[in-house]
Amino acid sequence: MKTKSVRSVATWGGVAVVTLVLSCFGDTEKLFSIVAEQKSVELGGADTTVMLGRGRQRVELFVPANAVPARTQMRVSVVSGTVQRGRSPVTDNAILIEPVGTAFTAPSRMRQLVPSPPAGRTYRVVVVPDNGTSFVVRSRARFTLAASADTDGYEQWEGDATGSGLWGLALELPADSLNETPDAGAADAMAAGTVTGCTPSTAAGCGPNQTCALKCLATGQGESSCVAAGTKQPGEVCSGVGECAPGSQCYDKGCGISICRRYCATNGDCPARTSCSTDVTCPMPLTNVVRLCSQACDPRGMAQTGCAANLRCLVMPGESTECECVLPARVGVDGASCTDSSMCAPGLICVNTGAPVCRPICRLDQPTTCQAGRTCQPLTNPTHVVFGACIP
Repeated sequence: MKTKSVRSVATWGGVAVVTLVLSCFGDTEKLFSIVAEQKSVELGGADTTVMLGRGRQRVELFVPANAVPARTQMRVSVVSGTVQRGRSPVTDNAILIEPVGTAFTAPSRMRQLVPSPPAGRTYRVVVVPDNGTSFVVRSRARFTLAASADTDGYEQWEGDATGSGLWGLALELPADSLNETPDAGAADAMAAGTVTGCTPSTAAGCGPNQTCALKCLATGQGESSCVAAGTKQPGEVCSGVGECAPGSQCYDKGCGISICRRYCATNGDCPARTSCSTDVTCPMPLTNVVRLCSQACDPRGMAQTGCAANLRCLVMPGESTECECVLPARVGVDGASCTDSSMCAPGLICVNTGAPVCRPICRLDQPTTCQAGRTCQPLTNPTHVVFGACIP
């Protein structure tokens, strides 16, 4: 694949955007129109994670050390404006891996933000392999992260593929299981794991002062066992198994801090204003699903109440709350322009009252917490009944 010509330069969410035409079998075979961001990286010999894009265009590519036989200089891009040819990516965004002809000896993992699929539906990885002219179906994707303000209301899904070309996610169709063309070596990686042992959400099978702890095996299976429980409650900082109270376990939040997380099977197992929404994977999905409760906290002000140090409270879908790491893009102050809440600092939310800006979060049942001259207004799209924003 070669770029034919540069058409224009614009700004896309603050990122320099170059419009390109991509040639496959002649000038008419255009596969995408926009390159939002591009990085040159060395792959092979070491596990490598490449992160690109902003807002809903954020993508992540994880390439294990054994996927590329020798250290190789490659280009990874996030692109949009993909052609409606074959099973086009649902968000019109895809990952482009170059140069052409790069062979992978093991699957690599792609993560993207996508809308919540319709009930009973899931996503599939779709790719345009080298010298291809349309997207074809590959393996089934996996849900990894619930929608939140940080993801602009989208869910995070991931899937496996190999080789250079375009990778994206598309909604699964009934015939996909018959028509998919799996990537070589990917079958084992896609097999769902199974948890054997006690039940984490209830600690069934464990004795007094014990908890059911889960660990992931190299095979992708999950293994749970009864271990001595600690006294730390969900949300408290921890460093390993055995420190958390029964029904919970120590989990890494991903920014240098680990906290105790409560296991659950349904929302009813979780405290008020929280949800049973985080699936545990090993790293594949588990056939007997294991989930974690979100964390009860206060998203107002500095958004620190109820959260451990270095974490901040965010409002999740359904108005549940969660303590999360603060992404680098969350710097927007009160009144700053925004396109989604992931651009606003903790304690603020992106609202549109003519032009989208960051405004302080408030509670509708405590409207007097807004500064003088402001009122706590309800939020719509979707409708909120607990939290609002201080306007103007």
